[in-house]
Amino acid sequence: MTNQLLLDKNVVIDLVAGRERKNKIIKILGQYETAFITTNTFTTCFYILRKEGYLKEEIYDYLSVFEILEIEKSDCYSAYNLSKNIEDIEDCVELFLAKRNSCKVVTADTKMILKYGDLFQFLEV
Repeated sequence: MTNQLLLDKNVVIDLVAGRERKNKIIKILGQYETAFITTNTFTTCFYILRKEGYLKEEIYDYLSVFEILEIEKSDCYSAYNLSKNIEDIEDCVELFLAKRNSCKVVTADTKMILKYGDLFQFLEV
């Protein structure tokens, strides 16, 4: 069993914004050694949360607890090849990085779990 997680952007936004799933997310995070986000998740969450009125420092404090998975050019191409089976290229990149780094994916996207649960390890919040 892997002891690493990759959180999708919606889960991170729910956590920072203190939405309904926050406690469940925190409980999951407490059971794992390392929690990752992608650079895209970092920038997207920062942008969305700023638009919702959160202060830069407040957002940074939350996001700084996560490790950031680095992505190489070759990862993008590998994810693109995966996209023949997965429609959303952003999902492809996240799933490819999770698989490459032996991470479970934490998501609230039930459709993704149902569709790709046999290929990747998910934790639903």
